[in-house]
Amino acid sequence: MKTCSNLIINLALLCWIFLNPGKVISVESNQGPFLVLNNPVNAGFGAIFSSVLSTLHIYDVGNYAGLKIDLNSGIYVDPQHGPNWWNYFFEPIHLGDEKAPQQIFSDHEVSYLINAGFVIPRPRAFELIQKYVHLKPPIQTKIDQFINHEFKHFFIIGIHHRGTDKKLEAPLVSYETILRHLRWWLAKLKKDTPVKIFVATDDQNFLDYLCHLYPGQVCYNKFVRSKDETPLHYNDHLFTGNYQKGEEAILDCLLLSKCQLLLFPAASAFSMASLKFNPDLIAIPLAGN
Repeated sequence: MKTCSNLIINLALLCWIFLNPGKVISVESNQGPFLVLNNPVNAGFGAIFSSVLSTLHIYDVGNYAGLKIDLNSGIYVDPQHGPNWWNYFFEPIHLGDEKAPQQIFSDHEVSYLINAGFVIPRPRAFELIQKYVHLKPPIQTKIDQFINHEFKHFFIIGIHHRGTDKKLEAPLVSYETILRHLRWWLAKLKKDTPVKIFVATDDQNFLDYLCHLYPGQVCYNKFVRSKDETPLHYNDHLFTGNYQKGEEAILDCLLLSKCQLLLFPAASAFSMASLKFNPDLIAIPLAGN
């Protein structure tokens, strides 16, 4: 099919652009299909957001009839809030002529898009976010309120620690490793620098650990966390619904992007998404043990 051929050509173009970020090429072609990104893979916010960025990049550099982000399956779909979970938290991305022939990305293509999104340079990702990705007002209000209450006038060190489900995918970053890096950076700052530590984690024990070591300096959202090392995706009963899962993930991800420095597990798609929202954020990836 012609639409499939066009998609393959532009996926190859996307790969070429990532590998040659300093070069610009032009491609003459007829208008391509109307692109539709569904949510066929069972992944978390970081991975799916990576696929959204890749799709936006393909659309932005190509010649397509339009684009729709239609995330109608996965762990965040909540029937009480509608069929497309992207629209719960972000303004709809629905561009161009939907009457044109549609090209819906397959599971295999979405996996490709996820991986490709990880290597989009942060300035380019931020450009795409500024152009196409806009928060719904209630989510933006919660972000602003937290920043005004906790971040203002402080140097914020963000820490992302996945302590339960991450061990199923990659070696855990130990408490000791995180603490060693945190102490190094705290010592590096000027002595009179007011500092707070923002923590995004699924592990209540890790949060308690840091709060004990740095009383009064740790800030965090009062979100659902695992207290017994059981992965949160096995604890659906702790959430009021899938909307809550998505909102808590997105709020923590965006607040990490508002920090000045981020310590994060190197294998985390969630942290990588935070970095895309702020190309100036100092990023310190930590390897698991």
